[in-house]
Amino acid sequence: MTDPHPPPRILFVTPVSPYQSASGAEQRSALFLEALLRVGTVDVVQIGPDEIKPLADPHSLSRYACDAQLVGAIGAHFSRLPPDYDLIVGRYVWPCTQVASGHGAPLLADLDDLHYRYSVHYARTVAVLKERASKWVAWQLMRHQLKRFAGAFVGSPLEFEQLRGGPSSVLLRNVPWTLPADTPAAAPASSQQLLFVGSLWYRPNAEGVDWFLQNVWPSVLQEAPAAELLLVGAAPAAVRARWTADPRVQAPGFVPDLGGAYAASAGVVAPIHSGGGSNIKVAEAMAHGRACVTTEFAFAALADCLQPERDLLVARHAEQFAQHCIALLHRPEQHNAIGAAGFAACRQQLSRAHFLSTVEQMARSMLRAPARPEPAA
Repeated sequence: MTDPHPPPRILFVTPVSPYQSASGAEQRSALFLEALLRVGTVDVVQIGPDEIKPLADPHSLSRYACDAQLVGAIGAHFSRLPPDYDLIVGRYVWPCTQVASGHGAPLLADLDDLHYRYSVHYARTVAVLKERASKWVAWQLMRHQLKRFAGAFVGSPLEFEQLRGGPSSVLLRNVPWTLPADTPAAAPASSQQLLFVGSLWYRPNAEGVDWFLQNVWPSVLQEAPAAELLLVGAAPAAVRARWTADPRVQAPGFVPDLGGAYAASAGVVAPIHSGGGSNIKVAEAMAHGRACVTTEFAFAALADCLQPERDLLVARHAEQFAQHCIALLHRPEQHNAIGAAGFAACRQQLSRAHFLSTVEQMARSMLRAPARPEPAA
């Protein structure tokens, strides 16, 4: 007997696997899949410029154009073509446009990292100016495609301005993958270790570490000569060797016990001066109960939900960044109080439950929305 009320059929298209959680991008995709499974049945397609899954062979895709061969392959694999789904959800705009023609299900896009920004302290080199021009052109191309979408998620309040006149948008910050029920134990009183966690092959992270080592670290060592810096995250061997030329800096790459690295640290540094989204590394530090020192640039994406000097420490310039780090190393009572307050704020403002509920509610509302037409070429 046919079910008179079958669950909605959802196609989830993502450039990274939702079945792994090693990176922040994978974690966000995994959370999306978890939320969408609350709404209906979900078919998952992972696609990128060099590969399409579940297809076996590489396939070349044209930018923002619906690919008929890919659509046919999806139909052969899932016995359903994209137009037959009730909702198509895409992590970023490009993957979704490859399977949706605009004449089928409504489209819902996750626009995390939509607004790529640069700090006022960022060097204005020829290379940077070229990159900024390139990103502006890419934004104009993508903005035209947003007419196809019935709704969108953005990663920070700063990105709402980018969508003025575009699809209905909802704030969906990145949240910590795990968040204990109770405040984590205080840092060891004798700890002189500062910690950075992030993918160090990613340029904003690597440049942030370079900036910290050049402009902040010497001042920290002058006042706290026993200080140590642990850089956790994958990075090219040559880059790690350059950083660890300083005997007080360790860059082991991936570590199997990330919780142990947080637990042994007096505080976390996030010296970021470019990029987009909501800087998950700040939230991750708070989730582990550790005080985080970050830049005004990185804090701007969280300024509406966190309070400086209570939940975290925000530096306007390199000298103030160094002062905050020195205070963490010299005054354990301060970093423990900030760590506890940051954890409480994280649990209230950046919870997994809130993320899942937001995606679920938006998806259900989109199921009642009509599909948008294909934009004119």
